[in-house]
Amino acid sequence: MRINQISARFSDKYLMAAKKILIVDDDKTISEALKSAFAKKGYEPVICGKANEALEKLKLSEFKAIFLDCMLPQLSGVDLGAKITQENLSDAPIYLMSGIYKDKRYIREAIQKSHATDFITKPFNIEDLFKLVDKNSTDPVEHSRPPLFRILSNPEANTEDILRAIDTTDTIHGFDLPIIYSFLLDTGVSGQLQVQEAKGDNYIISFLNHKIVNVETNHKQSYLGVLLVEKGYCTKDQVETIMSDTTNNKRIGERLLEANIISPHSILEVIADQLIIRLSKTIWDTSVTANFSPNSEIKDGPRVEGETFHMLLHDWMYSKIPFPWLKAFYVTWMDQQITQGPYFGKISDAYGLSVFKRLPNFEKLIFSGRTVDRLLTDGNFNEKDFYTAIHYLATRRMICFGGKDEKINYDNALSRLQRMLSEFKGKDHFQILNLSRNARDPEIKQAYHELAKAFHPDRLPKDAPTKVRTLTQEIFGLISGAFNALKDAPSRQSYLRQLEIGQAEDLLQAEAIFERGKQLLKVGQAKQALECFDLALAKKFTRSSLNLHRLWAMIRMFEGGDKNIKIRELEASLDEVPPEDRHDGLYFFVKGLFLKSVGTVDQAKSFFDRAIAVEPDFIEARREINVIRLKQENHTASGVSTILKTDLGTLLFGKKKK
Repeated sequence: MRINQISARFSDKYLMAAKKILIVDDDKTISEALKSAFAKKGYEPVICGKANEALEKLKLSEFKAIFLDCMLPQLSGVDLGAKITQENLSDAPIYLMSGIYKDKRYIREAIQKSHATDFITKPFNIEDLFKLVDKNSTDPVEHSRPPLFRILSNPEANTEDILRAIDTTDTIHGFDLPIIYSFLLDTGVSGQLQVQEAKGDNYIISFLNHKIVNVETNHKQSYLGVLLVEKGYCTKDQVETIMSDTTNNKRIGERLLEANIISPHSILEVIADQLIIRLSKTIWDTSVTANFSPNSEIKDGPRVEGETFHMLLHDWMYSKIPFPWLKAFYVTWMDQQITQGPYFGKISDAYGLSVFKRLPNFEKLIFSGRTVDRLLTDGNFNEKDFYTAIHYLATRRMICFGGKDEKINYDNALSRLQRMLSEFKGKDHFQILNLSRNARDPEIKQAYHELAKAFHPDRLPKDAPTKVRTLTQEIFGLISGAFNALKDAPSRQSYLRQLEIGQAEDLLQAEAIFERGKQLLKVGQAKQALECFDLALAKKFTRSSLNLHRLWAMIRMFEGGDKNIKIRELEASLDEVPPEDRHDGLYFFVKGLFLKSVGTVDQAKSFFDRAIAVEPDFIEARREINVIRLKQENHTASGVSTILKTDLGTLLFGKKKK
């Protein structure tokens, strides 16, 4: 029998929803009330008053849901939940209950420690408990995710659900912040989002009625001077002269206004761009905590909203979030079906973005009932474009993930597992768990448990092919190995030192290779320069100017007739430049080269002009302007010559015959 003819459901132990509900509460009034209510609904409630009794019940039965009171004697409900999760005693969603602990910080920490699906404050509406059980009991992987990410599978989530998900999600990756920004803008709530990085940096982002109106950060670089020069409101020399006065403690904008160099109007126009840069710089490879505080008194001002934010969201996902990280984010979502989200009606707006234009037939296939994995396979899409598009639509809640396909296509599963194993073998432990290098203990445990539930060999159906089982065991071994190396601070620091020692020498070599490539590019050896840049890239050299120099070399090769370089490849490379890096002379120059290569010469010249405004000594940009001017002058002279000849012929010989 062919592998792809085999289909099976997951074993009863893991996916067939049991009727049993475990209720652990030493308050008999509460436990008996819950027992009666669940029994009337057709469930089989099991009551325990102590943690040790519950542990014995878990050894004997599978449960659909587990309710734990936080104030249990001997072992608290939070610690009991942690024990259940760490020892894999049950895949059932865990719900913490308390009539005393209602503080947001306590709730967040309790959920993080116990890996609970939700926290219920007493008194509660019993109907709400029924809804929770029905919603969260079908997929163990789904309810093991942090609350924020469960919104991606819940098309009915409202503003209250979203704010609660943000409040109860403790540590996240910096690359997850666009999800929070998008969710908050969609709700239209007003307030402040406080973001704290693992290394201590803090940001405060202010939201007002579907707008972001302020970003407070302790980064010293303001970008205001660069933006004013870029837009032609002043020159670089004027900014440098103003800033050379070290006795003046006023901000750059105030100094330029006092000197009558700029107008108040120019400041207002530039502040909106400054806001975009500050917002973009919050998104990077680090661990963060995010807390939202509603506030109806937020002041209006320059803003990021609507189409501007949506374009920014697209740019972040393509330029700020590394493709390997984005791909790893969806590892546990690959068998999820794609369904319509609450903002599905706006999806046509997304199809005009550049990444969607590079995905032929995506629009036709997206709502065909396929899983994420099958959509990628059947569409034969470029992987980076595909994952970026999916993440964009999910973040804007235009799509949702609507549960697993009941049938398992083992051919697809085998192929996916083979790719995953190959990729895992080339990753370090942080990358396997999709974590930043400053991830903290709760975040590491959360990442491990989510992956473990998705790839634990015991979760495979009994008739899974041997190859599938073997690959799953290997992948689970790498996941477990990564967790064991990172699960406590001493072993984590030791591993980090090993990584740093190995990478220091590579970075020194990459720096030299990069400089060699720049010299080759300046003397017209684009192909050799590109080889140097690719080698530096392979050594994980991450300077932002590397990608721009690489694109510069590719454009020169394209201009020289290299058929291996495609316009779409150049366009995609330009999209990879982060928004905050699009304000220096190098970016303007390379953007000008790209526009010239596709025939839009007037636009190209405007970018070369901007490059010179920001960097007056940019020789290559001046050279390009001279080339354009000479061509235009020659074209004009040629046109005048043709007109003169035509007029002279008419004068001597009369009108031309038609």
